[in-house]
Amino acid sequence: MRLLDLHQPRDAGGITSDHAHPILRCRSCMWRWPCPTFRAFSDSFGPAPALPESA
Repeated sequence: MRLLDLHQPRDAGGITSDHAHPILRCRSCMWRWPCPTFRAFSDSFGPAPALPESA
């Protein structure tokens, strides 16, 4: 479960044309969110819970 905790979305920063939906990157591996590690966990354990609006 610690590995799953490491792979969370974060704002990628930088310029985006859609300020309502900024580009997210994984805070651990920096791949675009959802990262391959999170997808593998999601496929194994089921869908992830919804993220709060501020995340």
